[in-house]
Amino acid sequence: MFIGHYGLGLALKNTNTGIKLGTAILATQFMDLLWPIFSLTGLEKFSIDPGNTKITPLSFEEYPYSHSLLGSVLLAVGFAIVYFLIKRKGKAAVVCALLVFSHWVLDYITHRPDLPITYSSVEKVGLGLWNYPAAAIITESLIYIVGIYLYFKNTKPLNRKGSVLIWIFVSLLAVFYIMNLVGPPPPSVEMVSYSALLLWLFVFLGYWIDKNRISFHSDY
Repeated sequence: MFIGHYGLGLALKNTNTGIKLGTAILATQFMDLLWPIFSLTGLEKFSIDPGNTKITPLSFEEYPYSHSLLGSVLLAVGFAIVYFLIKRKGKAAVVCALLVFSHWVLDYITHRPDLPITYSSVEKVGLGLWNYPAAAIITESLIYIVGIYLYFKNTKPLNRKGSVLIWIFVSLLAVFYIMNLVGPPPPSVEMVSYSALLLWLFVFLGYWIDKNRISFHSDY
């Protein structure tokens, strides 16, 4: 799943946790933000295999540290601990942990059985929604659209930047999603990894948006 993760981050503004949009995006995408780093350093491995699923040509062969069930739990707990040490907000820290773990849950729904249980597990799981393109696209788009709706419902711009930046954010994500669906297979795993590092820009853009929009709940 891709934009569905961002939909959950946007929807968080419907709560009274006060978590910033940048933090919410960092949490929901934490596993995918670490994945290209682990891949480039040789800790994890994937290949380009057109037809691997009907949605993506990527074959995720080894990514236990970023995408195993155990790894996702440890990343969620670690994220929450760091957040709590910085912000001293227990409820928000728990929500951050749930956001991090939500990534594995959504991936479990969409991926074929390639998600390991532990770091060394042979058993892998995944329901394979990506092999049903229409259902996958509708599901992910609905999550994203609902997230956008809730975000706009529960925030307002402080200035013109606050109005423009959020539309740049949601539009760029939609364009990238469509390009992933209809574009040709990438030429190399290195290009995929380096391109995936660009996802960090959406975290920084989220924090920029936070400075120019106000939530109906206080931001921590």
